[in-house]
Amino acid sequence: MGNRGPLVDKTAMTRIARGLAAGVAVALLGVLAPTASASAEQLPGISAHLMWSDMSAAEQDRQLDLISSAGGQITRVDVGWSSLEETAKGKYEQWYLDRLDSVVAKAEQHGVQLLITLTDSPCWASSAPESLKQGCAGAWWDRYVQRYPPVDAQDYADALAFLVRRYGDRVAGWEIWNEPNLQFFFNSNDRPADYARIVRAAYPAAKAADPSATVIAGSMAETPVSFVKALFEHGIAGYFDAFSIHPYCGDSSPLDRLEDRWIKNSFIRGVPAVRDVLLSYGEDKPIWLTEFGWSTSTIRGMATWMNGVDPQTQAQYIEQALLKVREWPYVPVAIIFELQDENGDLRDRNSNFGLLRYDGTPKPSFEAFRRGAVALTTSGPVSTPQSHDPDKPRDLRVWIERTERRVFARGVGEPHRVARVRAYRYLRKKKRYSRRAAYREKVKVRASGRFRRRLEPRFKRGRWRIKAKYARSG
Repeated sequence: MGNRGPLVDKTAMTRIARGLAAGVAVALLGVLAPTASASAEQLPGISAHLMWSDMSAAEQDRQLDLISSAGGQITRVDVGWSSLEETAKGKYEQWYLDRLDSVVAKAEQHGVQLLITLTDSPCWASSAPESLKQGCAGAWWDRYVQRYPPVDAQDYADALAFLVRRYGDRVAGWEIWNEPNLQFFFNSNDRPADYARIVRAAYPAAKAADPSATVIAGSMAETPVSFVKALFEHGIAGYFDAFSIHPYCGDSSPLDRLEDRWIKNSFIRGVPAVRDVLLSYGEDKPIWLTEFGWSTSTIRGMATWMNGVDPQTQAQYIEQALLKVREWPYVPVAIIFELQDENGDLRDRNSNFGLLRYDGTPKPSFEAFRRGAVALTTSGPVSTPQSHDPDKPRDLRVWIERTERRVFARGVGEPHRVARVRAYRYLRKKKRYSRRAAYREKVKVRASGRFRRRLEPRFKRGRWRIKAKYARSG
């Protein structure tokens, strides 16, 4: 996700809820129908932070139960190299290995496969400047030392090989780092070169540890075609078994094609675009979607990638996305981010991607995922969700966007349709909005499904309610 990804044990900034009331859990599990038999070709999954330090063994079991009951056949778990080998090379922290041993065993018990993402450098290996490392004294993880690539890529490779030898085929896939195209997760002056260096070291080390291991490079936030090309220019061809991407698309539908310059934010166009890059470099390899989803935060009117959607729209989009994956035989894995909201603040975009709310109650997307999972693992025709179907009119939404100098009416709707935008001023004395519009304008929705119209300076002052409806054709 742009600006989103796993936060490992020592750097977690939010935490999973502590439990679900027993009665709610029984009621939830009791209504879930069993899923179709597993497909050898495409696996639906849900990510969960099972390695976070405040997650009890009981909570791990609960979350794996929910993933399995929803039809999830694989889960993505973030493992911190920074915690695994915290103090010195070759000194593996036994408490952390015990925790990982337990997660691997529990996943097996619940019939859920594991994708392990090894990310974040321990201080001793990090290329962070000494002004941040400070001799690795104190809480160096709070200084984000772990977000720098290692000085020696072989150190990372050796740690990965250690885990591959330890767990072998009990782990379905090994993903190299998380979202290295984002400075936040991979702080480097040359991210493509430094990440490619790690991939070229890690792949042969992991394969030497277990030739049957599935090693996954990429873990790209969104679908950044230019960054993927840069990785190939730095020699990653032949150094991965599968390539992974996180095709987030903000508040857009997964079926929204967007304009050409925004392909990296289009689910339906971005995934095939990355596939084309791989093929152009002679790599006919699978593409794993190891993170994607939609936040149900209450944020609206910001840049599209920052906005949330309502819970019902999240459900529709998730089901549509899984049905689309069904059409891509080169995508064997599709993992939704994530099982449960990370806190109860609905204004926090990054913490509201869950299929469950922070209190453990299911959103509509939990059942939508189950339907999509069944479709993904079942042959034969399936029905497409009707809401937001590309052949039917799209819901029209509009909001006011204020910048330092200007004010705009922004919105989304059916491409090429004309929208009638109206604004109503708030009347302080009457404590209500005016019934007569103080502003009227017709706006044509662009091919991308978006529109934007500059408003008069008066909209910077006072409170306004803005509405839109489609103009009558003809």
